[in-house]
Amino acid sequence: MTVLFGRSWELQVDTLLLKGEYGKPSLTISFEVERTLKRAPNNASVTIYNLSAEHRKRLQDLGDAVLVRLSVGYRSDNFQIFKGDLRDVRSTRQGPDWVTTITSGDGERAIQRRRTSRSFAPGAALEQVLKDVAGDLQVGLGNLVKGVSGAALEGTGSTRFHSGTTVSGNSARELDRLLRSAGYEWSVQDGEIQVLPRGQALKGQAVAIAPRTGLIGSPEPGTKGATVCTVLLQAGLVPGARVQLESAYTSGLFRVERVTNKGETSGQVWYADLELKQPKK
Repeated sequence: MTVLFGRSWELQVDTLLLKGEYGKPSLTISFEVERTLKRAPNNASVTIYNLSAEHRKRLQDLGDAVLVRLSVGYRSDNFQIFKGDLRDVRSTRQGPDWVTTITSGDGERAIQRRRTSRSFAPGAALEQVLKDVAGDLQVGLGNLVKGVSGAALEGTGSTRFHSGTTVSGNSARELDRLLRSAGYEWSVQDGEIQVLPRGQALKGQAVAIAPRTGLIGSPEPGTKGATVCTVLLQAGLVPGARVQLESAYTSGLFRVERVTNKGETSGQVWYADLELKQPKK
């Protein structure tokens, strides 16, 4: 893993694309991106210094149904750390500088605004009910279709609503209720639904975290049985991901519960704070 050298970034807001490429003069930015396995939207805040008047006006005139995408990395080898909906743009004068702050939520508009109203006949499969309600959320289905294949209600083990069922209200809340009844947890990640059996991690190779691969300091105990640590920004550290942690005092396989990515192109910060828990098998 490259040390804190040769940082690069790319920010897309609607059709406006801003870049900070390795070895080239660029704008100064800072950012904080928090992503979790919770139903609540992931959040991003990006601050840009001395953006041109033309670009400030262009951003200020945008509505909220606009794409925000942030990728960061090293030596122009970037990886995406956030994709969401524009929430707000504010530009203010601070001394000699113009400071523009962009905030965004991942799936925020859908989670807050989408509603569902459906009646299902006797014998309706839980799997189909989940797909239909997820479709009403109007975000990408992600791994939901594959993830809920053969879904059954906890307690009864039934895969069907033998007397039928009615689903009405906020789509995200209703989807949450149904998935929990079947032993799943879910979130929106980069505009796509991510479903996991409760407590389990995403499939695939674990991201190695050790002093040689960017671990900063030592992992420490967190709240509610979590382990917290700080690492250099790197690809693959997303909610639900497997992490193979190796340090002098803490080692083992963990699941990412929360990741907060932080960066300053003019400072020393270019790291991710992780909250980890051991996954269920």
